[in-house]
Amino acid sequence: MRTGGRCLKGQPRRACHCYCFRRQNERGLPIGNLASQFWANVYLNELDHFVKRCLRCRYYVHYVDDAVLLSTEPRKLERMRDEIRGFLRDKLRLKLRVEDEEPRPVS
Repeated sequence: MRTGGRCLKGQPRRACHCYCFRRQNERGLPIGNLASQFWANVYLNELDHFVKRCLRCRYYVHYVDDAVLLSTEPRKLERMRDEIRGFLRDKLRLKLRVEDEEPRPVS
């Protein structure tokens, strides 16, 4: 973010980068950026095809970096999760967040 030709931290404009890109974590994309949403969907297109064609998951929703798989069989979801984890690691160099990878009931 810039204010009056200078960055928020008092640095000259030439030393500035967009605030949303200034992160300590070198991985991921800036949140809220429309380009980030677009490129996340492009990059994860391979995952979409894998889930629908190879895993034959009938109920699958994906938006940016979130995905939902639905099934009445918890064991099937666990198997698909393990295969998706391997696909993401081997093909796309990504990994699932540990706290979000356990199957949960929905109503």
